[in-house]
Amino acid sequence: MIITSFSDHEYYNMFPMDFQGHYPEPGIQLLGLKTSNITVNRIIDSRRVVVSSTDQIDSKTVYALGAHHSKEPPPINNLPFETCESEIFNFPVPTFSSSYRELEIVGHHIPGSHCMLVGYVIDAKQRINSHSSFYYIHRFEYPGSGYRDI
Repeated sequence: MIITSFSDHEYYNMFPMDFQGHYPEPGIQLLGLKTSNITVNRIIDSRRVVVSSTDQIDSKTVYALGAHHSKEPPPINNLPFETCESEIFNFPVPTFSSSYRELEIVGHHIPGSHCMLVGYVIDAKQRINSHSSFYYIHRFEYPGSGYRDI
């Protein structure tokens, strides 16, 4: 799962990404956010964003962050998890994240209801080892997740 983080002085926001694609060889990341996302213009103006990935937390917690697309997020200390700061931008990153990338936004396009952001990876950190995910009946799972089929 991918979580987007942004911070600008006292304001921050974290939410799951609508769509994304990472192209490692040229170091490019594409991100798609709804144009109604209250943070999208801040990201475009600052030209900075952090994306983190995880397999260490349940999807319900991550997708609850989706409510932050269109309204102010809660105070960061009220989140149901701890955060640390990214190395360059000092943006909040969930401590359960296995890795994160700090991106410099170099372009954006609005092909409809979403804004596509184009960013260069300027820093990438592997924080903790992650399990390999695999596809199983509509779900991404990893060994040891405790998932039981109903």
